[in-house]
Amino acid sequence: MASREKVTSAFAPDLDEVRAWLQRMIAALRFVEMVTAVIALIVRMRDINSELVAQLAHLRRRHPRSETLDRLERQLVLPIDGLTVTSAAKPKDDTTSEDDKKKRRGHHPGRGAPPAHLPRVPVFDRVPPELRVCPQCGTTMTTVSHSSCLVLNVIPARVFVEERLDETVACPNDDTIVSASPPPQIVERGKLADTLIVEAVCDKYIEHLPVERQCARFTRAGVDVAPQTLGRSVSAALDLLAPVARLIAEQTRGPGLLGTDATGIPVLDPGALEGIRNGTMWAWTNARWVTFFYSPVGDAESVKRFLGPDLARTVQCDGTSITTFLERTGGKRPGCWAHAVWSKPRAPETALRSRVCASSRDCSRSRESRHGQATTPSSGASDALD
Repeated sequence: MASREKVTSAFAPDLDEVRAWLQRMIAALRFVEMVTAVIALIVRMRDINSELVAQLAHLRRRHPRSETLDRLERQLVLPIDGLTVTSAAKPKDDTTSEDDKKKRRGHHPGRGAPPAHLPRVPVFDRVPPELRVCPQCGTTMTTVSHSSCLVLNVIPARVFVEERLDETVACPNDDTIVSASPPPQIVERGKLADTLIVEAVCDKYIEHLPVERQCARFTRAGVDVAPQTLGRSVSAALDLLAPVARLIAEQTRGPGLLGTDATGIPVLDPGALEGIRNGTMWAWTNARWVTFFYSPVGDAESVKRFLGPDLARTVQCDGTSITTFLERTGGKRPGCWAHAVWSKPRAPETALRSRVCASSRDCSRSRESRHGQATTPSSGASDALD
């Protein structure tokens, strides 16, 4: 089948060219091809227009103000006498020669020295034996000096088996025998030592390294550690840290201003549909302490359980209905500035919409009064107008 004839450019259509093409197609009685080509042109122009509209909407959407350092530095300059120091402008020296400019060009100050608290391990780079013989007289040369080059290095982790020998003592005069008690462990009679478990906890919650990847790292080192074993050991270590977490929570909900926010997270649950349900992770802070806790349902009851009996608190949060009970119990909910910034540009639009709706209701009432109907609109019409 012959290729479809091009009518005109979809990016810059020429009406004269389209008119001439239509006349040729009508004169040749090629109506089916004409309709097909016109529809294809319209579809192509629609796609281009949709793409341009999406790009224009992206460019014109409301963005928050840029948090650049330049703008923040200008905010720090207070117009108070005695607090600001005006820096003297450096005089321009037009007498700088081209040779001085060339010398400064490409000059690098050099790399910084390594931290002073790190130990220095000397590694001698010896001259090969065949080069230690003087080519002039054949005498073996002696060491004069060393040129130093400092580089950072690391000793990879080394996995080893720790054999604990519990001592047993016996009295030579009678049958009294005493054995040393095992030291306390994170996992009693466990396979993994405490240092390894603590390292795994730090790798998971500080470096965000999953347990399966930690086990894969042990496998590369020639040690097989099951993910179930390491996971249960990490869980046991977290249970030991629970009292510390409770003390931090008590410090967080102490007197003063609080701030909170929540986010939903998917949780594996065999009893739920498709095996996944949504939970809620809460974050609370008083500008010094921070507490995170999980709740199966992000409702007001979970917030009440965290705050305790004193609910008349000042909590800075978003406009969620979950924390409205704070105002009913005598507390306050200052708004979140981030939400205020995003909602501020919509204020003129909301006000304009309110005026339009009010004008529409007034026109409806006047039209109904002229026809002798009731001046109060029905509930369905009022809901539609709102």
